[in-house]
Amino acid sequence: MKKVVTAQQVAKHAGVSPTTVSFVMNNVEKANISEATRQKVLNAAADLGYVPHALAKSLAKGRSNNIGLFLIQPHEQIFADPYIPNIITGIRNAIQVDQFRILVEQVRSPQDTETMLTMLKSGEIAGAIVTHNIWGQDNIKSLYGLPIVSLVPIDDDNMYFVAINQNEGVKKLVDHIIDLKRMPIGVITYAPLDGDNIKSRLMTFRKRLAQSDVSLDQKNIVEGAYHPESGYAAMELLLTKCPDISVVYCMNDMMAVGALAYLNQNGIGVPDDIALVGYDDIRVSAYLNPPLTTVRAPEITLGESAGELLLTLINNTPPDRNHIYLPTELIIRQSCGSKI
Repeated sequence: MKKVVTAQQVAKHAGVSPTTVSFVMNNVEKANISEATRQKVLNAAADLGYVPHALAKSLAKGRSNNIGLFLIQPHEQIFADPYIPNIITGIRNAIQVDQFRILVEQVRSPQDTETMLTMLKSGEIAGAIVTHNIWGQDNIKSLYGLPIVSLVPIDDDNMYFVAINQNEGVKKLVDHIIDLKRMPIGVITYAPLDGDNIKSRLMTFRKRLAQSDVSLDQKNIVEGAYHPESGYAAMELLLTKCPDISVVYCMNDMMAVGALAYLNQNGIGVPDDIALVGYDDIRVSAYLNPPLTTVRAPEITLGESAGELLLTLINNTPPDRNHIYLPTELIIRQSCGSKI
């Protein structure tokens, strides 16, 4: 087995102290190292194949090189939906310039957040990004002053979040459905009806319909469960409950993929018989048969913006804004009857 090269060996090779090696390899500011000495150390490190120990680098910088991403999603959603991979891609885009890495943890209850607090306070991670807010008003004060960024809105001026303006996206989709002049309307959720996100989107959906004197029958709402198979089953159930359904809003594109498969396999024309709309604009949506009308939710940008905000907090730089909303975009394709 090849032996690990130590800082002491580099120091001896370069004719400097181990402390100087540490300062040079970790780019310690205000170390007062001459350019000639710095180059001598770098050359010695290259000659010997020296790689600084990650923990030593963190100690030299006075902070961890890790950022924690805390997933507050059901286990099945994490692996069935591209949402989390898109978020991770965005975060990585933002933090890799500063050579941070991402540690991923799943949180199942408010009690599990003690792990996050321990990791922050012990220095194991420099900051944290959480996918949902599961703290109540009673315990959220314990987070004040910590480098934590939420990916959903938190109604507290002392907390930081970057969120997609989902209500705006739902309203755009409802306005498009109204313009289609097709009734009755069906809905396929991507999670149980008692979930906060589902309840919020349904409330926005209903309110926007009501502004045009259109109602949504409760029996025309069917639960999905993150993966396309459930969208397939939900579409079958919806047609059993309401055979004359004319337009279906799938709360994410994964549900729409399954719903469209059911319709295509059973000879039900889209959009001639049933118009179909989704939400998220995942990559495959433009290549379905027919291509899917949907709302583009900028998930990669969400990760990037959250990562950038977190870096400002880690560097003790006051951010321009504590709360950031990202806009959505309605993408009209043939599944709702558009000829675009």
